[in-house]
Amino acid sequence: MLLIFGIGSSAANLIDISVNNSLLGALGGYALLFLINTAYRAWRHTNGFGSGDLKLLAGLGAWLGWKALMPILLLSSITALFAAFCFSLGGKEFKAASMIPFGPELIVGGIIMYAKMVPNLFFRTS
Repeated sequence: MLLIFGIGSSAANLIDISVNNSLLGALGGYALLFLINTAYRAWRHTNGFGSGDLKLLAGLGAWLGWKALMPILLLSSITALFAAFCFSLGGKEFKAASMIPFGPELIVGGIIMYAKMVPNLFFRTS
């Protein structure tokens, strides 16, 4: 639904992202995690991402455009590392086979990029 509403909002000029940019963001978001997961699966013989993560990044790409994909992925990775660090301080042990949900981190990265892209979202200067 996120993907459909993102592209639909772009087509209806409800957001400041062109339809082409929205489509490229959706396709690029899915393809980016798909390729990373394919390489990881070839190396470790297990999936590194769930299919929901691929769909979520595709939806964020539809809303925010293809240029936001790499910053979202970077911010999400930093957030995941921080969360893992906090959990390890609490006594949780991580092994190579440990699974950490990545969806919440993708959402945090998407929110940060959305806040950066929409001027005066939180603070009005006038």
